[in-house]
Formats: sequence, structure tokens, C-alpha cells
Amino acid sequence: MDGMTEFLTDTDKGGRRCPRWPNDVKARIVAETLVEGATVNAVARQYGMRPKALERYTEGYQIAQRLAQADPDNTQWQRDLSVSLDRLGDLHRARGEADKALDRYTEGYQIRKLLAQADPANTQWQRDLIVSLVKLAEASSNGLARYQDALNIAEQLANTGRLAPTDAWMVDELRRRLEGASDG
Repeated sequence: MDGMTEFLTDTDKGGRRCPRWPNDVKARIVAETLVEGATVNAVARQYGMRPKALERYTEGYQIAQRLAQADPDNTQWQRDLSVSLDRLGDLHRARGEADKALDRYTEGYQIRKLLAQADPANTQWQRDLIVSLVKLAEASSNGLARYQDALNIAEQLANTGRLAPTDAWMVDELRRRLEGASDG
């Protein structure tokens, strides 16, 4: 763990060392807090985190849900809720709870699909839809169809010059995953 923590450490403006956590690591850490007998404080200390930071991460979904319910027309809050649902899905996957993960990913996908349909020109909504489709593909038995849908969106964005340069890898990666899924 020390090597991983060292690799993922940044220095903030005040010169303090601050860990950066990839989403899969965050999900694993949060999953550890849900084990019977575990405490947020103990898990946080194990990873060299401040307990409050971990508590805030686990409460993110509830906050996003309340905000989205309070103003259903606020697209950013809807997006934030979809991101929180993905994180919960990641958490359930890390815990081996495939059905719960699929449920959360499906909820997030439904929100993102509505956002993308309401504003097809918004590339962020389209990109988010790709992410949801990939998560669904990884968590469900109909992965081939989900990968194909994600590839179609990515290619459309690329062909119209709307795929961000930082996302250019998506088209090739989705093609690779489609080939792998059709071989398996």
C-alpha cells in the first residue's frame, strides 16, 4: 500500500502531501467501511486519510440525490447524481454485489440518456452516456450491445469533430472491447 500511496501523492499549494485516488481505489476504500465492525475512522487511518474526507465521499450520493430532487430541471445536479450513482455502482462491484451495481449503473444511465436526448449538442452529456454504456457493458450479460452503442456515439462525436482530443482513445478502445466481447 505504501508504494501505491506514494505514487498517487501530490503536493498542494501549501506544500502538504495530498493523495490522489483513482475511482476504483476510492470504491474499494469505501467498500471497506461497509464491512461489519469496520469504522470510517479506522479505514481512513489505514489509508492515511482524514476520516472526514472519507465520510464526505460516502455522503456524496445522498447530497446529489436531494439536490436533483429539489430541482429536477437543473441539468448539472442531474449529472452530479448520475456520477454519484456510478460511484455507488463501482462500490457494489468492488464488494461483489453485481445486481446492485447493475441497478445503480442503470439508474445513472437513465439520467444520462435523458440529458443527452434533451441536448444532443452537449458533448459532455454524450461522453457521460458513453461512460454509462461501458459500465453497463462491464456489469451485464449484454455487453456487446452496450459497447456497440458506446462506439456509435464516440464515432459520431469523432466524425463531427466534437470528440475532445483527450478522449480520442475511446474509439479504438471501444473497438478493441467489441472485438474481445465478440470473441468471448
